[in-house]
Amino acid sequence: MPKVFLSIQGLRGIAALLVVVHHYYATYGSIHKLAGGDLPWLLSYGNLAVFGAVGVPIFFVISGLVIGLQRFETGAAGIYDFMAKRLARIAPLYWVMTLAYVCWASQLWTWPQLGRSLLFVERPVTGELPALGVGWTLEYEMFFYMAFAVAVVSGIVGTRARGAAILISVFALMVYVNLSTDAAVFGFSGAPVILEFCGGLIIASTIQNRAVTRLWLPYLVVALAILFLSTTAFVGESRNVIFSMWGAGAFCLVFGLAAAEVEGRVFMRGRAFQMLGTASYAIYLVHLVLQGSLLKWPIWYWRWDEIIEPHLGLVLMVSFAASCGLVVHYGFEVWANAWFRRWLLQWSPTRLQLSHPQIADGDGPRIRAVAQEPS
Repeated sequence: MPKVFLSIQGLRGIAALLVVVHHYYATYGSIHKLAGGDLPWLLSYGNLAVFGAVGVPIFFVISGLVIGLQRFETGAAGIYDFMAKRLARIAPLYWVMTLAYVCWASQLWTWPQLGRSLLFVERPVTGELPALGVGWTLEYEMFFYMAFAVAVVSGIVGTRARGAAILISVFALMVYVNLSTDAAVFGFSGAPVILEFCGGLIIASTIQNRAVTRLWLPYLVVALAILFLSTTAFVGESRNVIFSMWGAGAFCLVFGLAAAEVEGRVFMRGRAFQMLGTASYAIYLVHLVLQGSLLKWPIWYWRWDEIIEPHLGLVLMVSFAASCGLVVHYGFEVWANAWFRRWLLQWSPTRLQLSHPQIADGDGPRIRAVAQEPS
């Protein structure tokens, strides 16, 4: 099995840019519409206007895959180390971007909301979006990490495979109960999106089976068929149907790309794809700060919507978000994560230190998982 899944890294970059496109349409598409202008026709067919949000299921499946492939010590010390590495990967940039957003954004926010957002509990507690909207996906990330730590890293049920199977079963049961009752019994923890993380765990547990990986091409064909169908008017506008198709399509897409790489077929190995994948988390967080605060003033109050054609605006926004994400990643995220990780691990019960710098993102295959974004 490859040590670095280049195809998955490239896919993360594409997923981040898809979310940028989705939020561009949601923000500036509505501004053009309110101003009496035209919406981008490229996003006017079927469900293409919201298709960019498919980046989120892709992130969630990749996250489950990454966690499922990691190496870790079991027991209480193992739980601390595991969560410390995950927190160091997610928190520094998210905290900084959240604070930047509330400082520059024009909409109202409250101190309690900000506190809950920084602690990753806004949606579980209130059901609302955190101060930085895309943070709701990170709240699911942290919830998945904690559940995985309890069920698998703790070693409480024995083998790693048994713990993962129990975790998947419990999540599936909670989602089933939520969907089969009028009231959301499990609320946040029973949302169907949690199954996308489970899909990543399933991929991680089967990716070394050659009988499975030989079918990489059918997986990709099915993935592309599902995702294409989700954009058409044929499926209607039912959010539940569209979201289900995105989850299934993301699962097959990640499975197909990972299986293909095991079989020696690598996609998106180019430097541009790899750089975007490496900076995908920064792109994911930074773009909403740009769109939701800094750029709203010139667009709305200085009437840039009357000067810049919508499709040109889309190209400029994607390019600007990608450039800013790369700058933030290499200029801040890399060293901030490394510093915070060292600081957390110095309190580890096992006194683990960063003695293996060649292993990225906390052991296992070098795929960095974050998911990243709502819609």
